[in-house]
Amino acid sequence: AEEARDLTPFRIGQPKPGLVVERAPDYLACRSGSEAPEVDGQILVSPREGVEPGDRVQLRVLEVEGYDFQGEILAGERLSSGFSAPVVSGPGVEEGAGR
Repeated sequence: AEEARDLTPFRIGQPKPGLVVERAPDYLACRSGSEAPEVDGQILVSPREGVEPGDRVQLRVLEVEGYDFQGEILAGERLSSGFSAPVVSGPGVEEGAGR
């Protein structure tokens, strides 16, 4: 998370795709490709009707608050519903892994 603070000037205000990972009564927790689960903070945004965990959205980081970021979902920028991981294949990977 210390690295996230070093990158802050490059991230504030920039739109980026993200994934909604949790819904709480007063916020949605999101991650972009820059936040590793269980290591980095999350991008916390106000709840929005019809947006649920697993939805991909367009985010903008507005400020840093501790290890987390405060942000917003850009108006009309719900990218897709549901998240599907890519199918993993190759040497040493069991058939059907990642499905």
